[in-house]
Amino acid sequence: MDELAHAVAHTITHRNNRGIPMEFIKTHPARIYAVVVAVLALVAHFVPSLPSPLILGVVAAVLGTGEAVQRVENGKTLGAYTGQYRP
Repeated sequence: MDELAHAVAHTITHRNNRGIPMEFIKTHPARIYAVVVAVLALVAHFVPSLPSPLILGVVAAVLGTGEAVQRVENGKTLGAYTGQYRP
């Protein structure tokens, strides 16, 4: 397991500071990602005064987050195929 996947796996097995169960985030990362991206798109559309560099920076961060979400989902799929995934 590469370092990023290990860090993600470690992070999603613990609770965050607000008490939100990390199990929920582990179970539904793609749905959470989709909601966040939709909200960001709406903000970018309805707040035209935002500077372009800020929007481009957020887009780059969203693409990087999408890669992390994809790795988590791929790990869950691989675990399901090998019988090692425990939701």
